[in-house]
Amino acid sequence: MTTIVGAVHYYLWARLVRDPLLSAAATRWLGLLVLALFASVPLSFWLSRSLPPEHGRLVLYLVYT
Repeated sequence: MTTIVGAVHYYLWARLVRDPLLSAAATRWLGLLVLALFASVPLSFWLSRSLPPEHGRLVLYLVYT
């Protein structure tokens, strides 16, 4: 599943960040944003199970929306 999520994020990065003619700073920040969004998916699984149920649901709502 992580491979599929990573591939989707790579595709989005390639089309929305790499291909447009953006400044170097914008490319860097958008690339970091896409990387953070990718990392939030597997981290949400761990956090939702390690936190109390009401907080775990909040984490899942934030990540999945």
